[in-house]
Amino acid sequence: MTTRKKAAILVMTLSMIMVMVGCASKTYADLEEWYADNPREASAVNAGLNQVNSSGEMSMEFAIEGNKIIYRYKLNEKLFGLDAETDRILKSTLDNNLEVQRDNFIKSIDSISSASRIDASLLSVHLDYYNPGDTEPCFSQVVTK
Repeated sequence: MTTRKKAAILVMTLSMIMVMVGCASKTYADLEEWYADNPREASAVNAGLNQVNSSGEMSMEFAIEGNKIIYRYKLNEKLFGLDAETDRILKSTLDNNLEVQRDNFIKSIDSISSASRIDASLLSVHLDYYNPGDTEPCFSQVVTK
C-alpha cells in the first residue's frame, strides 16, 4: 500500500468520524480537548491506523496537540539524509503527493471544524516523516485552510 493510499485511508476515516459527531453542543478550547472528550473518535482513528500499519512498509501514528492534527510516518529504513539528491527527490515526491491529497485534508479540516465547533482557520494538519530511531522529523509538511 502506498503512502498516498495510507494517508487517504486515515483522512477519510477521520473525516467520517467527524461528520458523525457534528452535532456536538459543548464549546471546546481546542481540538485536543474535543478529541479527549470523544473517545469513539479515538477508537475509529486507531482502527484506521491498525489497517495502515498492518502493511509493514512503515508505521504511522496519529496525535492531536492543541489544534494540530499530526500524522507521524515512521519509516522502516533510513531514506532521508543519505545524500542531497535523494533528499531532494524524496521531498519533491512527498510535496507532489501532498498536492494530490490537499483537498482531502482540507475536507477533513472542515469536518473536524464542524464537529468540534472550532474555526477551521485555527486547525492544521501536520505530516511528519521520521527515519528509524529518530525523535525529530526529517521532513514535515503542514496543511491549513
